[in-house]
Amino acid sequence: MKLDGPRELIAAHGEDEESGTESEDAEEDVIHQEYEPLEESIYGFAVSMIIRDTVWISAGTNMPLVRAARVLNSFVLIACVITLQVFLLFAVSRLLSAPAVLEIRETYSDYEELMYPNHTFLTVNGFKRGVPGFRVDDNFRKMDKHTARKVCEVPLSHPFYLMSILFIWTLTCQVELRA
Repeated sequence: MKLDGPRELIAAHGEDEESGTESEDAEEDVIHQEYEPLEESIYGFAVSMIIRDTVWISAGTNMPLVRAARVLNSFVLIACVITLQVFLLFAVSRLLSAPAVLEIRETYSDYEELMYPNHTFLTVNGFKRGVPGFRVDDNFRKMDKHTARKVCEVPLSHPFYLMSILFIWTLTCQVELRA
């Protein structure tokens, strides 16, 4: 049986093409639902093209190779976007985060060495940490202003700033989960 499009495919499965009602010999009941619009993004575009062209291919079309190429193009587009996102995550981690974390660790190691004179140990990463109970608070005044400023301005070490960032991140995650 040759079908001319998606509407005929629906009619072939039990719905009367003219009236839009189900014929009596249909095996299953039709469930009517509201359409939900797809997200306006690369993913929404790809899903739309895959569904539309797959339906046309299964219904029969004069251009099966063109439609198959568009389905393949949609999969390649999704693969490229995901690959780009993974690359950017690794690049940000390696080129931005890692040097900043190293600088913070070195600064904090110097701070611990000054605050716990002769009472430090090395962590698994090779940075000094003080032994609890041996901190000399007066040594903070001996620290030069540049190092003191760097120690006091370690990102995410301020509770209100950290809680604000975590709150915004939590709200963003909730919005993503609802979508």
